[in-house]
This record gives sequence, structure tokens and C-alpha cells, in this order.
Amino acid sequence: MDKLSTIVDKKAKDLIKVTKSENLKASESKGYKYSSEQVTYGGIEQRWIIVKSDERKKSDLKKILYRVEKEAKKGEKEINKIIKTEFDQSLLGLKKIEEIQAKLKYHQVTKIETSCQLNKKGQEIYTIVCDLVENKEIVDEIKNQAGRFILVTNILSQTELTTPEILIAYKKQQSCERGFRFLKDPLFFADSLFVKIQKG
Repeated sequence: MDKLSTIVDKKAKDLIKVTKSENLKASESKGYKYSSEQVTYGGIEQRWIIVKSDERKKSDLKKILYRVEKEAKKGEKEINKIIKTEFDQSLLGLKKIEEIQAKLKYHQVTKIETSCQLNKKGQEIYTIVCDLVENKEIVDEIKNQAGRFILVTNILSQTELTTPEILIAYKKQQSCERGFRFLKDPLFFADSLFVKIQKG
């Protein structure tokens, strides 16, 4: 991904994240809410419409639940392996915990405790116990973004192209009578859809 695409990707993610639910307006299209922002991208003024779809939200929430459960199973498996391991130094065990934590998106490792005892050879060995818990703040934030995506047009005038018309174009997923193009761009964030509607 080039630098400009990375910037747009971050801007879109941030906009999805910071848009409050109470700022989304009910659409004429049933099951949709939206808000609109004017954004400059590549030196071009554009209208970005943040859309929330009830149907898409249901689908997104199922995916989120699946990912959280999948990560929990994998994380528990890795932590159980650490708990059963004897280390020559406590720092080695703690480093392993840090490596596990770095891979976690929806969970965090808590209640980390190390203990030292002598093995049969009289050598000091260290063991670690800890818990894996869901990071509720992160999961709730992701759930709040469920069902949201962005529609983009370079037509700034609501008179020339209204937001309801943009939503209709999105739903039809085909060319509009006015000669606009409907494009899906898989370049952007995995959990949201970034669509361009522009002058032909």
C-alpha cells in the first residue's frame, strides 16, 4: 500500500471511529443512518458519507464474536503452554508473555505472577501464572463501529446529488442515470467498505 493510500485508510478509519451514533441521521432508505463530512483528498474536495446499515451491523457483530472467540481459544492455548514451562530466569517467561500480548487484539494478559523454586538438581527454576481476559473497552469500541462504511463522491452539492441518491446508488450497485460510476475499492479497511461515486 502506497503512502497516500495509507493516509486515506487511516483517515477513513478515524472517521468511522469518532462519528457518534447520535450524530447519524435516519435515512429514507429503511435500515440506514448517515452523516456527511467534506474532506480534501489528493487535492480534491470530496463528500464522505458515513453510513450505518442495520443489516450489515448484524453480519459484522457475528464476525466480531467469531474473531473474539477464536483469539480467546488460541491465547488460552499459548498461555497454558507458558504456565507449564519452567524457565531459568523469570525475565524469559515474562518476555514470552509480552510476545503473546503483542499478538492479541481483543484480549489482555492480567494477574501475572512469577514464582521461584528449586528443582531436583538444586537449581532455581521460575514458573509463571496469569489470566487471559477480554479487553471489553476495545471490543465495545469495535462493536460500536459495526455496520459502518463510507461512501465517497466528488459532487459536493446536495442539489446536484443528494445523500439519499447516493445511498440508492450504493444499494443498486450499478450505474446511475446521471452517468455516475459505482466502484468498490478493496484497498481500504477490512471491516468497512469504501465506495466512490463520481462524475463520469
